[in-house]
Amino acid sequence: MVFSLTITKYLTRKFSWYLFLISLVTIIVLVVSITFDLLQKFKSVSIHPQDFWFLVLLKIPYLFNEVSNIIGFISTMLFLRYLSNNNELIVIVSSGLPIWRVFAVPIILSLIFGGIVVAIINPVSSYSLKNYKKIEAILTKNESQNGLFIFNSGIYFYEEYQNTHRIFQAKSINVTKKSISEIIILIVDSKNQLIQRIDSPYTELDNKQFNIYTPIISTLDKSETFSELKLQTNLSIDTLLQKFSPPEMVSIWYLSELIDKLTSLGLPTLTYQLYFFKQLFKPISISAITLMAFYFVNFDNRRSTIKTTTVALVIGIFSYFYLEISSRILVYGGLSPMFATLLPILFIILIGNFVILHLQEL
Repeated sequence: MVFSLTITKYLTRKFSWYLFLISLVTIIVLVVSITFDLLQKFKSVSIHPQDFWFLVLLKIPYLFNEVSNIIGFISTMLFLRYLSNNNELIVIVSSGLPIWRVFAVPIILSLIFGGIVVAIINPVSSYSLKNYKKIEAILTKNESQNGLFIFNSGIYFYEEYQNTHRIFQAKSINVTKKSISEIIILIVDSKNQLIQRIDSPYTELDNKQFNIYTPIISTLDKSETFSELKLQTNLSIDTLLQKFSPPEMVSIWYLSELIDKLTSLGLPTLTYQLYFFKQLFKPISISAITLMAFYFVNFDNRRSTIKTTTVALVIGIFSYFYLEISSRILVYGGLSPMFATLLPILFIILIGNFVILHLQEL
């Protein structure tokens, strides 16, 4: 019992060190990658060094969150290679400790690592990415003049059109029918003086034109009701959808609430749901990919470790992209986002479980 506890503590410290080391190396690689990307992006823009490195810093949490699935796998590969090269794995197994006890350490620690990524890195990454996009828009002078906001009272968006400002409030948007229900349009001049207000229970937005049915048009002097009004615009349903914050910019703690709001407003939420479940199940997916590393356990030091490691890295990267791509294929094929995320993970777990059961025969 004491021997087992001592070995477990030793394996925990050793794997934690590799997990920290690979995380640090990943951050360094991301810094280099982001630096070259920003140099290319802002090569024609004057930017202060302080702002440049601040942008690099802001983007690190988001990319780290995206590649975190593979960190546990690489850490496990190096961990097992160290034990094998120093004959420690053979000694531990020969002493009577089941090999699954060795494997349990990286699995559990990868699960904990995934929990930290979801609970801490994800909220930080959403906040930093949001600020990154704001600063990027300012530096490239590509600030959007058509903001969109969601409140309990409805959807609000804004447009500048031919020296006038338009403020819209809508109860819901039907993307399929390209329609907007219960819309209110306030049109003001460059001095923010009200020109007119338009109220309509039903409006269609197509070909950059509002087809407003039974509108009530109010000015400072009078109000009139018309059967139909056509209003030219630069907006479309697609551009409105693009103005919503992408799921990567929303913390997982608030993503479920946003999905409920978008659903109540008649807006598509498939992308948001898929991202939510991918983040929610990230600890399991990290542990699942970690299981794949056990297939490459090497008890014979005479075998080529370089070849084995190379194949293992390819398998790990393939597993990472498999999870990313298969979940999208399944969800767009009609499967619910939760099951579309879980099924690929369960498939990898089944393969990893087979590997562990097979190795217990050694």
